[in-house]
Amino acid sequence: MNSHASSPAVGRGAPSKIAFTFLPQFSFYPELLSRYVKYVKLRYRFSMDETMFPGYRFFSFQCIKVFFIAFFSLFCPLKLIAGQASFSSQIQPDEGRFVKDPVAKMVSVEGIFRLIPRDHLIEGSQVRTEIEFLGSSTTPMFYLHHDIDVSSLSWDGNKAVWDKRGDQVFIFPPKGWVGKRVSLQWKYQGDPSKIQSGNVVWDYIGKEGCYFKSAANWYPNLGINMPAMASMTILAPASWTIVTQGKLVASIPSNLETSWTFSTDKPSDGFSLVGGELVGAQADFDGVKVQVLLTREHQSKLEKYMELLKSILQYYSARFSPFPFSKMIMAEVEGKFPMGYGSQELLVMTGLEFEKFLADPGFVAHETAHQWWGNKVMAKFPQSNWLNEGFATFSQMEFVKYKFGLGAYIDDLTKHRETYLPVVGTPLDLPIKSDEVMRSPAYQAIMYDKGALVLRGLANWLGEEVFWKLIDTHLKRNAGRVVTRGFFKP
Repeated sequence: MNSHASSPAVGRGAPSKIAFTFLPQFSFYPELLSRYVKYVKLRYRFSMDETMFPGYRFFSFQCIKVFFIAFFSLFCPLKLIAGQASFSSQIQPDEGRFVKDPVAKMVSVEGIFRLIPRDHLIEGSQVRTEIEFLGSSTTPMFYLHHDIDVSSLSWDGNKAVWDKRGDQVFIFPPKGWVGKRVSLQWKYQGDPSKIQSGNVVWDYIGKEGCYFKSAANWYPNLGINMPAMASMTILAPASWTIVTQGKLVASIPSNLETSWTFSTDKPSDGFSLVGGELVGAQADFDGVKVQVLLTREHQSKLEKYMELLKSILQYYSARFSPFPFSKMIMAEVEGKFPMGYGSQELLVMTGLEFEKFLADPGFVAHETAHQWWGNKVMAKFPQSNWLNEGFATFSQMEFVKYKFGLGAYIDDLTKHRETYLPVVGTPLDLPIKSDEVMRSPAYQAIMYDKGALVLRGLANWLGEEVFWKLIDTHLKRNAGRVVTRGFFKP
């Protein structure tokens, strides 16, 4: 094994049971056939949508499989007793309440990161990652984008033995690391952009600006559910504004570039980065610094979005708990980024949102809700990701009712119901806890829409008062922790 990169990039609800009826129900046939036609169409649409589910293809074998499932169901139609499945289908064995990593734990990351837009590059120098090594014989595995080349990797002045394969960097530890904190020094350069077919760009650096989600692996990390502290200096073009997690400690301009230094006071489960020629509005909300950064094209909407963001924070702080961090920034990125992303303290928002103000009134509310669901309380990924996405979708529905009235709420509820309904009764309708959901073409319908509908049903079943006491207990007990749905068990 070489001491350098040796391989190219390579790519609870009611404790009821589900009742089944296997008797011929001829009146059910048209509905059944219609449902399976919807399933085929749904599977085809999702499978061909490279922007949402890259790599899926609808082969003829799958068509045959769906045909036989539908044919068999005509003679043995499966019916669920109404009102039973929505809760009981979620009850599965639990893997444990909290996450414990047996190999290593991320402690901190710091360093200097230079953005080179003209060459679509980021350069990491003097980058240091501190980990607490827990394993005795296993190999810590870091994530770093497959198009980033590592030129140097050492620990305490010693050359590290490592191997990079795609997005993964394997460190081969000496015996002396066991039970100790170890500091690794990195030097690297590359392009962590993620561009997919259909003109969709998930992460990018170029003259238009820069946006990296934490999942872009633009800095060395041990993966999801690994909160860490950080101190980062970002060197960027002089005309750019840079935002990431943490307090802005210093901003030092020069002719060609500006140095931006950020330092966190709380651990963050990943760090996102946005940079570009942005204009901003700033306000204070109960001691929280609130900032909205938009392109000059959309600067006329700054105050509207500031008002919206503050109203969301006000509602959630009263409904859930006080805002858990010291700042909240909404930053616009180009419209080729197809969504929003709710990092701790930072909302990365597609420019498409600002083209059509509040076309979807719950969009900003959903991403803001992740400050509570996903950042204050982190769900084990992927098994319990619905505790992030289902809760955030449920939260946006509650905000829409508060802000825009019952009519808007019913519209929003109907939208989520109609998104999930085509999946009901098909092989795609997996339990929201299942690992397989992450690979399903109906991922969003199950994790987001079904997750929110389960919570709404739970609130109706328990009653609002009991339900919100449960939510309050959840937030208080699990703040700063990584949890699973086991919390909801007695």
